[in-house]
Amino acid sequence: MELGDIIFYSIGALTLLILIWLKFIESYIPLWGAWVFWIFLTAFLISRYEGFTKKKGAKYGRGKIKGPN
Repeated sequence: MELGDIIFYSIGALTLLILIWLKFIESYIPLWGAWVFWIFLTAFLISRYEGFTKKKGAKYGRGKIKGPN
């Protein structure tokens, strides 16, 4: 998963979360609750991305940057 994928998923998740929040949850918890939940969700996605790149041994994204050899 690339960093652009993480950004796309977090923006899509925010849009979907706000729509669901307005329909079902806003009568119980104000809209700021959706923003707080989204911040935690985005932080989780970014931490998973960083863990994925460390596990693969890559410096950036999916592959290693090749130096002069």
